Amino acid sequence: MATLTTISPTSCSSLFPFRSQPSPFILTSDPSIAPKSGRTPQNLASPRYSHFRRFLAAAQPVFPTSSALVSSVDDLFEFICSGPLLQRTGFTAESVAEGIDKWLLCGGYLCRLFGLNELQLTAPEKARVYHFYVPVFLWCEKQIERHVLGFGDVEEVAPPLVIGISAPQGSGKTTLVFALEYLFRRTGRNAATLSIDDFYLTAEEQAKLRSQNPGNALLEFRGNAGSHDLQFSLDTLTALKELTKAGMKMKLPRYDKSSHGGRGDRADPSEWPEVEGPLTVVLFEGWMLGFQPLPSDVVKAVDPQKS
Repeated sequence: MATLTTISPTSCSSLFPFRSQPSPFILTSDPSIAPKSGRTPQNLASPRYSHFRRFLAAAQPVFPTSSALVSSVDDLFEFICSGPLLQRTGFTAESVAEGIDKWLLCGGYLCRLFGLNELQLTAPEKARVYHFYVPVFLWCEKQIERHVLGFGDVEEVAPPLVIGISAPQGSGKTTLVFALEYLFRRTGRNAATLSIDDFYLTAEEQAKLRSQNPGNALLEFRGNAGSHDLQFSLDTLTALKELTKAGMKMKLPRYDKSSHGGRGDRADPSEWPEVEGPLTVVLFEGWMLGFQPLPSDVVKAVDPQKS
């Protein structure tokens, strides 16, 4: 089963030895962005938040215990629970309280990855970490756990789970995948990352496609459906799912968009990064994953084809 290192007083001390300073995992309250859901620090006395109270109690030898600082921890808890992805990723306030150590640990890792000041996050930075990256990562963990259960709950036997991430161009897919891969690595698991862009046709194949479809603006340049090597992508994903043992290695294809004056070409295999098994997950991002083809008459209505 997939595991994630949790915070303990000992691990916190080793990470942040100066007890006179607040832990970077604790963020200052910001009334302008903190939701007013009615849960106050006193509500943490409720039995449903017993795990959260135990986390605070265990942290007391390391974390300062002033009421203002404890309130800021509760404020972060409130902020996490206000996230737009919380329910959509299957989390509740109770599950956040039970797993708050994971949320804080992952948030701390990401702040250091992106060079953010953990004590002075801006509102967008705070949302980026705790409303987007962390819940998506923890959702991925849940999918992996369910996947492994189908193989007798033995992670060493289960092939890596392929998780597709589809969103519009320029929306931050690549950065999200970068953050997810980093979190998997920090928690002791191997992840392979691929983009649909890695499977564009070669420059020669793209030129051939263009010449076979004169006047078709959709195929003039790479990017649209039809400009990818689908069989190559399927073969790559199939091969990655075989990397279940230590020592097994494979190179991941990459595409050079700067080649041929910006028209692009597949990078030389000598430049492809190598991934080693056992793989836990394959993160596959693209702007049109899961799209279905439209009927020809609909396509022609948008961009009439020349005969």
